Amino acid sequence: MDNLAKQLREDAAAINVDISPQLDTRIRASLESVTQEKPQPATRPERGRSSGFFLASSLTGLAAAVALIVIVNTNTVETTDSTMAGNSESALQLPELPRLPLRVEEAMTTTPLEQELQNFQSDLQRAAKAVEDDVERIIDRGEPEPETQP
Repeated sequence: MDNLAKQLREDAAAINVDISPQLDTRIRASLESVTQEKPQPATRPERGRSSGFFLASSLTGLAAAVALIVIVNTNTVETTDSTMAGNSESALQLPELPRLPLRVEEAMTTTPLEQELQNFQSDLQRAAKAVEDDVERIIDRGEPEPETQP
């Protein structure tokens, strides 16, 4: 680590930079205009506001739950009454929609896309083989072989 620090110091000493007077003026003005901010004391939320929010959200949730229970129970009662009366028709009758003719054309795969797919599959197979070889080599020797760039 000492060699690295020494090398960095030598490199820093070798750097020769000239700053224009305009840039020096702008940097000085920027540094002089900066003032230190005073930390603001942390404010705690008002006790009444947080409890009011809790109360309002609880009442809203309770009202939604009651409304859901009422809606579910009224729909169940109507369905049960109609089935008890011997009415076998469903409660909701949907109108029959007209059937539209379906016109479908088969998509033709173009030759460049087929070639690209074959190239991609070939690349995948080569990559899988290279991974298998690396895993076998690591398992057999116990240490990885250094990577080489193609």
